[in-house]
Amino acid sequence: MTNPFYDPKKLIVSRTGEQAYKDYLARTRDEKDSGKRKQKQTQTTTPLNVPSNINKSDYIVIPNTNIVISNYELFKQDKLNWEGSHYKLAENGLWMPNAELFMPYFLKVKEAAERKITLFYADSNSVPLGKAQDLWKYLTTNFNSGVWTWLDDKFIETQHQLYHETGHRVVVDNNGNKILKANKVSPLEQCITEDCYVNLDFNKQGLATTKSSKQEYKQGENIYFWYPRKDRVARFGANSDWAYLYCNWYPSDSGRALGVFACAESIPKK
Repeated sequence: MTNPFYDPKKLIVSRTGEQAYKDYLARTRDEKDSGKRKQKQTQTTTPLNVPSNINKSDYIVIPNTNIVISNYELFKQDKLNWEGSHYKLAENGLWMPNAELFMPYFLKVKEAAERKITLFYADSNSVPLGKAQDLWKYLTTNFNSGVWTWLDDKFIETQHQLYHETGHRVVVDNNGNKILKANKVSPLEQCITEDCYVNLDFNKQGLATTKSSKQEYKQGENIYFWYPRKDRVARFGANSDWAYLYCNWYPSDSGRALGVFACAESIPKK
């Protein structure tokens, strides 16, 4: 096929044959890269089987995972504590995201708002740029009252060492009672151990690793971090003053506007 942007006559006038050949190689590389990007985007939009009764247009696929997350928090009106939120989600076939999942999602929303990537809904439709930008404002300011959500991270102490407990699911014990059980317990990875503004660098558990040089809130550059404490749980929030990752809340706490993002695991259709 003739390239409409390739004019041999103009090349003879304005460039040497060697430069024209370099231009041709550059265009070829660009076309190949463009094809790879289109192929990757096609793979991303593969329809998903979501094993819960949800409206797929209300859930976004977390990039590089088979997990979808709700656009906004659920159950705000119920004033549920941390454990109550787990049980309520389980009743609907859903579960709570932890910081390991939520903080990378937070960064992906940032990239989408900056036009660097495209996010996709669970129904395979792309998230419009304007929507991605609204989500980013919601996660970092008081836009639409700001976000306020529980996260599935609990910190426990064993033999004077702090451990990270996550993957909580509602199961039935030997007596037929529903209980909340953690599927993963591991030593707390190295993270910031003071309450301060931190950079958007997180370890594998989703916890902050570097202190910000700016100890004031700069949207898109830092958040405030309350470091993990014994027998406390995590939540994430944002308002007009800052975005913050709390790792020092009591599981029994609740709040009028405190809800929870919902997650479901998806399986690509064959």
